[in-house]
Amino acid sequence: MKCIKSWNALLAGLLLACAAPTGHAQNVAKLLVLPIKLQLDAGRERQLEVNGLDRLSRPIALDLTGVQFASLDTSIAVVSATGLVRGVRGGSTEIEVRYPGAQNRRLPVTVSGSASAAQVATATPSAPTQPPSSAPTTGVPAEAPPAPAALAPISATITPSSILLLPGERIRPSFRLNYADGTQAETGDVVWSAFGAAIRLDSSSREVIGVAPGKATLGGSYRTATTDAVSVTVGEAVLEADRDSLRIVSGAIDTVSLLVPGQSRRRVTQNLTWRTTAPDILRVRDSTAGLVEALDAGAADLIVHGYGVTKRIPVRVISRVAKLVMSPAPGSGVTVATGGTVVIEATATGTAGTPLPASMLTWRIADTSLAAIDARGVVSGMHAGTTRVTLDAPGMVTSSWPLTVAAARVSFGLEEIAVVAGTRRELSVRLRGNDERDFGTTALARFTSSPAEVATVDASGTVTGLTTGRATVIATQPGAGPDSVTVFVTGRGLVSGTMSDVRGIWQLVGPNDSTPTLLLSVDSGSVSQAVWSPDRTRIALTFAPDSRPNHSRVVMIDADGRNWSNLSPDTISASDPSWTKDGTAVLMAGRDPRISSVVQVAIGSRKATVLASGTASRFRFPFADTASSGVLVRLESGGQSDLARLKGEAVVMLTNGKPQEELIAPLRDGRILLAVDSSARSRPSTLQWGTAGPEQVQSPTPVRIPGGLVISDISRGYDDRTVIVVARVRSYPGNVGAALVVFRISLDGADPKVLMILGEKDLVTVRFD
Repeated sequence: MKCIKSWNALLAGLLLACAAPTGHAQNVAKLLVLPIKLQLDAGRERQLEVNGLDRLSRPIALDLTGVQFASLDTSIAVVSATGLVRGVRGGSTEIEVRYPGAQNRRLPVTVSGSASAAQVATATPSAPTQPPSSAPTTGVPAEAPPAPAALAPISATITPSSILLLPGERIRPSFRLNYADGTQAETGDVVWSAFGAAIRLDSSSREVIGVAPGKATLGGSYRTATTDAVSVTVGEAVLEADRDSLRIVSGAIDTVSLLVPGQSRRRVTQNLTWRTTAPDILRVRDSTAGLVEALDAGAADLIVHGYGVTKRIPVRVISRVAKLVMSPAPGSGVTVATGGTVVIEATATGTAGTPLPASMLTWRIADTSLAAIDARGVVSGMHAGTTRVTLDAPGMVTSSWPLTVAAARVSFGLEEIAVVAGTRRELSVRLRGNDERDFGTTALARFTSSPAEVATVDASGTVTGLTTGRATVIATQPGAGPDSVTVFVTGRGLVSGTMSDVRGIWQLVGPNDSTPTLLLSVDSGSVSQAVWSPDRTRIALTFAPDSRPNHSRVVMIDADGRNWSNLSPDTISASDPSWTKDGTAVLMAGRDPRISSVVQVAIGSRKATVLASGTASRFRFPFADTASSGVLVRLESGGQSDLARLKGEAVVMLTNGKPQEELIAPLRDGRILLAVDSSARSRPSTLQWGTAGPEQVQSPTPVRIPGGLVISDISRGYDDRTVIVVARVRSYPGNVGAALVVFRISLDGADPKVLMILGEKDLVTVRFD
């Protein structure tokens, strides 16, 4: 078997081969095989690395499919077509490496120990490479040579296993000997060799020095028999600081590093010079390392120079925290709703008593899947559970709070609202827990409305009514359950009765609308006196069924005409509905022939309460007295009609029967509107307003209306300056013969305006909000 006589001669040859500058050639003239010498145990494997050189010893790319490997003694070691060597039994042999046109290379291989039968069987590659013709043929394996001395190393390891350098940077590698018992020992008895122009060796310091960007190989040999090699990469001198700026507390020490982005951002510690532009604020404790100490509050620049690169890092030194005021106190339990926020307040002051920026405080959440916290101490709940909040301030003991994230939903706090078409209404939502705990308002909710042609809603929750009808607004928020509210879009006025042989309820939508829009038609009876609830979500009205025209009822419907239901007791004939101020009940007049009454019916329970009754008196048009907790009503007795107040069991007469108060209606500001007649024929033709004092109507004031009217209905207008009057006239311009006219009358004496002109057979009542 042909052997390599001198390890030093081989190293010298490889060093000569790699000394030329890197370049390219057309043909591979030489092969560089690593490792230079191979030692392995029987049954173990090692991969060979093959590189090509041209005639000038410059690296050149290889077509790896053209590389061939052969073992000169397959009973000792075998090699696969890809260069994977496996030891078979103890002994020495060589692996020959061939490439077309290049000089063949032989790698000495020493195998220690012996392999089991299974290892021998698996050691043979599936397609073994044939040995060269000059190699001896294999036969019966020879006996293994005697085992080496117990203290002889079996292999060597260079640390680090790969080396990264910059030009001018140094490193001193270590060479460790590996023994059969698994122990290691570092030795200085090693011959180092550098292969490639990118590095050189300092023989006195035994350091590897980066010379120029490129790749090289560092080899080491112990007594020529134990070797190892590692790759060395010398990179371009492109450096960056590990931070763009530095904020540090006075008295603190910190380290700034330079990194090599092209070499996995490794830290550089050699050949650097650090200095500061303000030594009284920031001191460099080690001029060759980025170790700095903050001395006093202020600003400075930290400057580092090395490898032809200069970097400048702005530094801000802030005062040390001397006092920290927190609310709630540390240790106190904090609860936040899912989808909600809660603030833990913390104010830091320095040694001089000056406020310090919040950015110097560090907030943390132990379980970030449950909640998050920002630099201001605002905790945002995400998922229900328990965790902990901590706060770190320079120079202070860590503070902490137990945190509970409670499951919650967004809530409008109401089921229904109403908005007049063409107007807007702002909705607000709150967060409520499963136990109805109120976690406050939220500005994070998102809103949608359907159908959008009835009402729209913007990002702030403001609803705009577009056309009369019903819509649903839904509020959602990440982490919280949703809620919805029904929105009724209504007109400004309600017209109920009969028009052009149609019985039903209409709406006057716009402020100057004179063409009512049909809300609900009724085929089984007549309707009148339709009036909205204070929140405009319900309508109360008088209904006289065709089957019992003399037994009217007070019924209630939704603001869009749905859900018809009876309110008045079945035992009485009821009419003249009006709402209590809080909208929880409806007042009505009982009109049975033998007994008259004023009844209040609760909306929720339908409980009826009789407020007044009598056989000799007749009660009409009851409504809540805004000046007291009583009820104002028209009371007819002894042929006279007066305004009276019911309070408890007392009845107080507010007028004296002259003139006759035939119709009454409340105004918004607490005044009373009266339609009176002095002829005692129950045909009111005069209008006046006054104030319901404790014992009488005060300051009665006439209202100018056209002459020749017989008033059939009165109501407040849609503002404080106007009222609505429905009256019959013998004739009216624009109408042939008698007519029913709806006027808007100004209380300040201005000319009246006609809203509607109806036929002689029509009969309606009109109510504005």
